Parts: sequence; structure tokens; C-alpha cells
Amino acid sequence: MEQLTQNLIGTNPYRILGVYVGDSIAKETSHRSRISAFSKVGQTAAFALRGDDRLPPLTRSEEMAQKAVQELSLPIDRIKFSLFWYADEKSSWAPALNGAVDALLFQNITDALSHYEYLIQDDSLRNDFVETVTHGIFSIEKENLANILIDTISEYIGGIEFISQGKPSNKAHYLNGIFFERWVRAELNKMTREYIKEHNDFYVLIDNLKSTTERIISCLNFSASLLGRTDHRYKECAEHVVCLIYEQGRNVLLHIGRRWVNLKRALISVKLCRSLIREVSLYVDNSIEGLALDDESRRKVAETFAIDFASVCLSQQYYIERILKTIKHEELVKTAIWLALIILFFFLFNI
Repeated sequence: MEQLTQNLIGTNPYRILGVYVGDSIAKETSHRSRISAFSKVGQTAAFALRGDDRLPPLTRSEEMAQKAVQELSLPIDRIKFSLFWYADEKSSWAPALNGAVDALLFQNITDALSHYEYLIQDDSLRNDFVETVTHGIFSIEKENLANILIDTISEYIGGIEFISQGKPSNKAHYLNGIFFERWVRAELNKMTREYIKEHNDFYVLIDNLKSTTERIISCLNFSASLLGRTDHRYKECAEHVVCLIYEQGRNVLLHIGRRWVNLKRALISVKLCRSLIREVSLYVDNSIEGLALDDESRRKVAETFAIDFASVCLSQQYYIERILKTIKHEELVKTAIWLALIILFFFLFNI
């Protein structure tokens, strides 16, 4: 989030040129010339702007000004950068834009989305905004403007640990949906690929199962707050995630049972494996239960994955109990033999 503040707001080309969104090209040109003139005599041009009290100071140079002008040369780029800088107070859309930028500076992205939603959803405000920042030479559809906003923010917001700290506003339903499709869904897909399929150390597999599942569930719960648990997009993702949790839990159980439970192990080792299998089984069930799937989704995942996971749990527990019973029997036999030998030794010795 600090990168967003620094790169999109702190060094925004509008700020570098010392202007507000909506100011004239003539003012931009005038300020650029002033920056250049000051640079040539070893001084720095300063412009008092909103947000300066919360942003790092700028040491404006001729090179910075030239770069800023280049970044604002295309209408689409003017729109992109204007979304992350303050507007003058003359425009009808200024309160919405300024509120969004203020919220971003306070690292409150969910509040920022509410302000952006108002700006983008209102046809009059949106059209006036685009016409003003492009000086009447460009127009853009609502969906395209929303995509520019979300894609740009997504480059800088970091991981789900940060974004899930906030509570999405129900005033940004449209942007919440786009945010889900263009960022949250991708994060969910990336996290599910972080499950370790094979490892010699079952503790690594168990730790990976828990840490990855917790991050996925955090992201999924954030998705629910974005869309609502009845939204078909959320339900689709939730069902997919639950299937993957079951599948990875199954992999861990089979790994423990097949590679670490056999007659060559000591009794204490097999008992440890039995304890870990119960722990993994309980963790998977509790994690999925916490997602509160509706009856329809439960039926879908139960058809294959839930039933298969339960079957593996039972088979592994049954297998371990058989191994334990055999080991205990063998140990009893060994103990009996040793006792017999000791008794025989003492009998012979006494004779």
C-alpha cells in the first residue's frame, strides 16, 4: 500500500507539475516552464497543494517535469493518473475524487472504492470527469474506466493479509464485483497452487496445509464480504476451494499413512502418526465447516471430495489400528519370550 501512495499519489505527474486534475493545459505548461527555470539556477520550484502534509516532499527537477508531461501525453494515461490525484474544487466530481484520494492516503481502500463507485456509476459525473481530464478529446465506457482503476490499484496493494483487514462497503457493489474478478479470484487461484503435494517431512506438509488453508479462507471470507455468500461467483469459488482443501487433506493423510506407518516403526511412532491423522482430519473438517456452505454447495462437494476424504480418514485410522494391534502383539510375544528365557536362566542357574 505504501508503494501505491508513493508511486501513484506521491509522484503523480499532476503533483509533479503542481496542478490539480481539471486545471488547464496552459497552467500545466506554465508550471513546467517554472520548474525548468528554477532548475537551471539550482533551485526547486514549489507549489502548495492539497495532500502535501501527508506526502513526502518533492524536489522537482527539469527531468521530472519532462517525464510528467510525457506521462500525461495520452488521454488514457491522463485518465489513469487523474484517478489518483486531487481535483480543483470547481468540478462537480471533485468531492468524490478527493474523498477517494484521501482514503487511499489513510490506507483505507474500501472507503476509497465507495468514493470511486459514486464517481464511476453516475453517468453525468463520469462523463464530465473524462471530458475534463482529456479536454474533450476522449470518451470511455463505465466498465473500461472501472477496469483501469482496479487494475492500477491491484499492482500496488500487496497481499490478501492487508486487503482483508478492511470491511468492504456495500456502497461499492459494482467495483467490489470487478475487484473480485480482476484481483481476488486471481489471488485465490495463486494460493491454491501453493499447496505442497510431496515432501519427505510430514510436518512440512501439515504446516503447509494449515498456513495455506488459513490464507485461502481469509481471502474467501473477504470475497464473501465483497459479493455476499449467495452470489454465484462466491459460491463457485467456495465450492472449488472446499474441494481443494479436501483433496490436500487427503494427500497429507495418505502421505502419513503410506510412508510412515508400517510394522518396522516403533509403537510410539505409529501412535504419533495416529494422533496427527486425527489432527489433520479435525482441522480440515473444522475449516470447511467455518465457511458455512449452503445445502446446495454441500451436496456438490459431498458427491466426490467430502465422501472420498471421509473414506480415506476411516481407512487410514483402520489401517493404523491394525498396525498397532500387530505391533502390540509382537511386543507381547517378545516380552513373553524374554520372560521365558529369564525364568529358564534362573532355573538353570539355581540348579
